Amino acid sequence: GYGKVLVYGMGSGLEDIKKAGSADLNLVLSPAAIPVAKYLERTFGTPYRCEYPLETLPDWDDMKRQISEKKDARILIVHQQVLANELRNYCLKYSDQVQVASWFELDKKYIKEGDIHIREEDEWIRLADEGEYDLIIGDSLFETALLDYTGEWINLEHFAVSGRR
Repeated sequence: GYGKVLVYGMGSGLEDIKKAGSADLNLVLSPAAIPVAKYLERTFGTPYRCEYPLETLPDWDDMKRQISEKKDARILIVHQQVLANELRNYCLKYSDQVQVASWFELDKKYIKEGDIHIREEDEWIRLADEGEYDLIIGDSLFETALLDYTGEWINLEHFAVSGRR
């Protein structure tokens, strides 16, 4: 539904970035971009929204099917905050037991009760082992540390973790 779309830092050149102040809207896909979006709003009056278009995810149709099959499941989403929040909103259609965790920056404005900022590998292992999750959604490299987790896993790559897109 958007007209001209420019993704800053993803193949855009300096000339494109210089035009950032003339955008009608900034769509913030990652918490790391929130300070920049706030600056553009203060400086140029450009509004922003923190959203992630889930339909752009690889294998989104398959992921939707898998999630819909987990009615009333205990679900943990481990990813960057903006994407994890959007995915949580989707999962809440099927279960009211959805939790978000991240190893990365969490913006206070977008934190929900129960969200977890993971700092150490021990915390991650304890969370997964003691959380009794039926489903975890996150980069498959996180799964390698979980020797005792027996629930289902949906791989959702995170470039900062696996280096893959």
